[in-house]
Formats: sequence, C-alpha cells, structure tokens
Amino acid sequence: MTHRCPYCLGQFTDRVVLDVHSEKCSEEEITCPMCGGRKTQHLHGASFSGEEMEEMGPEFREDYQAGMYEHPCDHCSGSGKTTRGSWQWHLESEAERSVG
Repeated sequence: MTHRCPYCLGQFTDRVVLDVHSEKCSEEEITCPMCGGRKTQHLHGASFSGEEMEEMGPEFREDYQAGMYEHPCDHCSGSGKTTRGSWQWHLESEAERSVG
C-alpha cells in the first residue's frame, strides 16, 4: 500500500518514512502563494474587472495602481515566505469556513 505526503504528494510505501518526510516537508519554506512573494496585497486580496475599474473612476484606478490600497499580506505577514504546512492549514481553514 502506498501513502501520499499531504504537502508534496510524494508516494511512500512505509508509513514511518512518510511521517518523518511529512514533518520535514511541512516546515519547508515556500514563496507565499497568497501574495506570490510580493509581500503585499491590494484591498485584502480583492480584484476588479476592467469594467469595475472603469466604474470606480480614474482617480481610484491611479491610486490603486500606485499602491495606495496595499497592505502587508494577510497570510505571510509581509515576509513573502511561508511554510508548506502553514499554507496547507490555511487552505483547510478556508474550505471549512466556506462550508459553514
């Protein structure tokens, strides 16, 4: 029987080896998927279509593009890095929150 690492999806036949691997894998530092390593987010991750940007007007668009609405990334706290385990926990928490 094979087992998969929940972080990198590597396959292992020995459960003990998998547990040791998974623990190390969860602590591996990765570029934050939330901000893509930019260290900041716009309006808590909100995005706008071209039509919505037009509705907001040219002043908002200029301010938005200049970074006026940026703040440190909610997930990595502005470091641009996170761990695989932390990101997995974030995804699971978001999934649970969306279910209710």
